[in-house]
Amino acid sequence: MTDSNLAIAITLIGLLYLPIPIMAWSVLASTRTVSVVHWCVGGGLFGIGILLIGLRIYLPDWLSFAVANACVVLGNLLRIQALRLELKRPWRVSRWVMLFVGFMLVYEFFRLEVANQFFRFGWGFGILALCLGELARLSWQLSRVESSRSARWFSWVHWAVVVVIFVRVLLAGLGISRPSPVAADIDAMVTVVMVLLTTVLGNFAFVGIFAERSTAKEVVLAQEQAQQLEHSRWRGQIAQLDRQRSLGAMSASISHELNQPLAAILLDANMVQQGVASGKLTTPDLLENINAIEQNTLRASQIIQRIRNFIQPAPETYELVDLGALSVDVADLVASEARARQVKFSFSRDVPLARVMGDRIQLSQIILNLYRNAMQAMATVPQRDIAVEVRNEAANVVLRMTDSGVGFSLHVLEGMGTEFFTTKPEGLGVGIMISRTIAEQHGGTLTFANAPHGGAVATLCLPAAMAA
Repeated sequence: MTDSNLAIAITLIGLLYLPIPIMAWSVLASTRTVSVVHWCVGGGLFGIGILLIGLRIYLPDWLSFAVANACVVLGNLLRIQALRLELKRPWRVSRWVMLFVGFMLVYEFFRLEVANQFFRFGWGFGILALCLGELARLSWQLSRVESSRSARWFSWVHWAVVVVIFVRVLLAGLGISRPSPVAADIDAMVTVVMVLLTTVLGNFAFVGIFAERSTAKEVVLAQEQAQQLEHSRWRGQIAQLDRQRSLGAMSASISHELNQPLAAILLDANMVQQGVASGKLTTPDLLENINAIEQNTLRASQIIQRIRNFIQPAPETYELVDLGALSVDVADLVASEARARQVKFSFSRDVPLARVMGDRIQLSQIILNLYRNAMQAMATVPQRDIAVEVRNEAANVVLRMTDSGVGFSLHVLEGMGTEFFTTKPEGLGVGIMISRTIAEQHGGTLTFANAPHGGAVATLCLPAAMAA
């Protein structure tokens, strides 16, 4: 890859990154605090800076060096301030303005007065590493304060990219690679990819922090008000919060799932660029790459839409739902988490369609709770399988899920579904309770038992559509 090719790749990265802070702004619409404003504005400035660096060969130096680096550093300072606001330890405005001005004065001194490329490069990348390291440190502190898995995961990925940047500056200092962000060296390309992954996944982790926190607060509030609310109203509210909590816990897996089509889009776009530059790109190859970009864009859009549909509150809408197809769709939602836990799904059904009349989102919530409980229950066993069987039995449709875990103790079976009963230290005791309530509202039942040869069995029985 040439320098111009890497520059174009960085430009594409900037274009791909810019929608991420906008999506975070949209998802956090109900919790737009000052820290959210700082984070999203900072993310937008960071994306603009990356875009200007990628366009360096087409832009004047003052824009692609001074303004670009100003956007990158100011964007990171704003994101640091966002985490400090969450920790109730914000910098005074004068302090981070002083840090920003100090960075720019030294950077411009190296660029204009000293005219030393390595000093300018080392200073810019060194400050970037310090900013990312501060983000990692603050997020780790936040994870300790709030026991947030998203914040802990955020910290790990940022420390990883700090190490990569340090190695990049060291190699440039030893003369092994060139001191330029658009140099087509292996370490430069690795650095670009790592920074992209960190910033993209970091945005999802930041959203996950808010989802975990807001859900915990709202569930506590819902519990306190439960005695004063009508039975159906507060159960519906907790059901919505339970869905949010599930997605908060799955934020890392969802980020990984979304990153795959984004990385594929970047790869296909790069292949097109190289083909055009070499003059060897044929029309069929061009159409094939464009089709791949289109398919991966559609896939990313579907992942985002699936998340939005599941987490947003909506009135009950009863429709014909194929329980077999729905069980596969929900498995797709947890596919990344299942891979991480080494859990394998298998599906079987006795008829092409197993339709019930119900609310698709609420029924999805039942199946999601069953899947996630089963995956957590199998954490200590070597063989981790979930078998889902959908059958028409008399006038009912039965979904039977069997896992290969340790099964239920008598104590757990007796307390299963009782309000706020849980065996998990971090559990809220609402998942099975809400699932049973939803099943009953649909005229069905949700029961649990131990499998004859080990493991647990959950059975969801609902009236078949024709019978309904």
